[in-house]
Amino acid sequence: MAKNLRLMKYEWMVEPTPQTEWIEGGGKLIWLALFFVELGAGLFFFSIFFSSLWGMLLGWFIVLALGGGSFLVHMGRPLRAYRALMRPQTSWISRGVIFIGLFGVIGAILMALSYVAPNLNLFALQIIAAISCFLVALYGGLLLNYIRAIPLWNSGMLPLTLIVAGFWGGAEILLGINLVTGASIERVEPWIRVLLPFFALLIPLYLATIHYSSVTGSGSVRRILAGDLALYFYWGVVVIGLVLPLIVLGFSISGGPATISPSLVLGAIICGLIGDLTMRYCIMKGALYSPLI
Repeated sequence: MAKNLRLMKYEWMVEPTPQTEWIEGGGKLIWLALFFVELGAGLFFFSIFFSSLWGMLLGWFIVLALGGGSFLVHMGRPLRAYRALMRPQTSWISRGVIFIGLFGVIGAILMALSYVAPNLNLFALQIIAAISCFLVALYGGLLLNYIRAIPLWNSGMLPLTLIVAGFWGGAEILLGINLVTGASIERVEPWIRVLLPFFALLIPLYLATIHYSSVTGSGSVRRILAGDLALYFYWGVVVIGLVLPLIVLGFSISGGPATISPSLVLGAIICGLIGDLTMRYCIMKGALYSPLI
């Protein structure tokens, strides 16, 4: 009887109601799609300015195949995906499809020219490609932020937090690519010194902002910090995703990147990606709709 009353309260939304459409069952594809799209855009962005064709190719693949593919599979009828382009003036989904499409075309042209004519001055095209990367990385946060009924998402801190996470992850992957291919890591590593601490600072600021925004927002934060998501947050986000990479970063700052073993650096990169993905899971899973009454 108590369970039925609880379900009735959710059905009529007279108390904060969990968001399930984008994280339960097939909805997990949205969680993965947003992660891959922002991660790939961050990787492509840094690969442009560090002249890494391998990084651009991998970033392009992550955005279109893994991110865009997850979106298409979630739609259920991929052949009707063109309908998502119909309302860019009102729909962030339409804008996202356009951003990703433009990124795909511009990125392919840049990679082709970089391969066949490596000595060609492509600065203007690189700037355009970098802007498209930024728009793709920003899209996910703006999409969630647009949903005003969910306080955990309807915060200006969310797009900033997600884009920093995506660019940090992209810089990490490029660092790993350079490490594996024997390219220099000294130029990429300083970016991680900035983005990782900034990301670590943004998470508590973001949660504190949501906690004091509304009763429903406070409920979402309690789910993450002291409820059913606490294990994911403290182990996945804090310990694996932040503490371990920060320890490796500390060794790198004190002794220089060359003093850290490649296996330790790769381990820190994997930990960082796990932390980013887990953080996004907590944000998607912890979302509560504000009650209508």
